[in-house]
Amino acid sequence: MTRYRRRRLTREDTIASAAASVAVGLGVATVTFYLTRLFLSREPLTESERPKLPGTRAHGTLPPGAENGHDPGR
Repeated sequence: MTRYRRRRLTREDTIASAAASVAVGLGVATVTFYLTRLFLSREPLTESERPKLPGTRAHGTLPPGAENGHDPGR
């Protein structure tokens, strides 16, 4: 098992660790800022704006023949 001895940090070590901390903080802040902008810029689509894909039906609609809970396949 490797063992380490602690040494007194120099001014250069302190400045380097402070610079690294600031760089990481700025990176995290930038990503958070742009993700927040992305989420806040969304708005729901109206039914007419939604893309119509072949073989799909609107959300909440019943398949053909299933009106009033009757399933013609049974």
